[in-house]
Amino acid sequence: MRINITKICLIIFVLLFSVKVEAVTKPSFYIKDVTKYSNSNKVVIEIYSENISKNITSWSLDVKYDSKKLEFLNSKAGKDLSATFKLAENVSQESKVSMGAINITGFDKEGLYYQVSFKVLDDSTDIPVELVAKEVCDKDGNDVSCSVKSGKIIIPKEEKIKTETKTETKKEINDFEVTEIEQLESIENILINSANMKFDIEDDLVYETEHIDILEIMDDGTMIPKSNGITTVRIKNNYQLIGTVEIEVKDEKIIRVTKVENNNKFLPEATTSEEQTIEEVVEEYKKEIAKVEKAERDKLLISFCIIVLILITMTVILRIYLIIRKRNKGGRL
Repeated sequence: MRINITKICLIIFVLLFSVKVEAVTKPSFYIKDVTKYSNSNKVVIEIYSENISKNITSWSLDVKYDSKKLEFLNSKAGKDLSATFKLAENVSQESKVSMGAINITGFDKEGLYYQVSFKVLDDSTDIPVELVAKEVCDKDGNDVSCSVKSGKIIIPKEEKIKTETKTETKKEINDFEVTEIEQLESIENILINSANMKFDIEDDLVYETEHIDILEIMDDGTMIPKSNGITTVRIKNNYQLIGTVEIEVKDEKIIRVTKVENNNKFLPEATTSEEQTIEEVVEEYKKEIAKVEKAERDKLLISFCIIVLILITMTVILRIYLIIRKRNKGGRL
């Protein structure tokens, strides 16, 4: 039996190329290593994505840290994350930051997805930060295999890293009023786009809401309306009050955000309410997506039934026409 060397080489090439393509196109999430500077105890962990496709519509990640070495400060969405819904929360009792996002049309942009800020409590050694993918799903709700890579905070040994000293200038919110607010918009985005504010990566924004039964604000600034009413929100940057805004909620939508005069008195302690976890919120949005998909399927089914009905009607009309034509021919004979 003759062996065709050319065919064997071609098959091997195709197999190797297929494996390589599969490896390259596998979605991944990773933490980029960061160096702690000697003149600052704050570090920002960045979570990146690679090889993300529109087939992926939801994901959920955990950033696990050592609470003896790190103290959570805040978190916010990265510049490359485009989502229908996004949420991040610090679960202090489990020493982790849980984050998730949903995009009904699918994620089509990779890059910086989230930033998590920590205060370094112990800088005697490098500090590992673990990244765990809890769930990555496609548009049909099926699990998608992905790779994850943890990172670390590098503590320089016997080396001082000099940085330029910046003159601290207190930021203050400019006057503004917004009446067109997107669903699940963040206060930070509104301040940047409407009040012409600029924030650095080192800035630590904190939001104090007067009535959390009307509006809840997540650590990343995402506003979640709860009931009709008006509430004030004091905004602090690096523990300094930079302004107060008034937010009006109607029919579970935010209809107005306005800069108001600073209220120097301490806000009354808000009554606690049961908080939703990321898993619960993601589950609710999955149900909403399922409703939308069911509505689309129903539309397709109705369209299909109409087409079938039209075909049946045309068939009946054609049969009647043929019968009449046949009878007319018989009568002439």
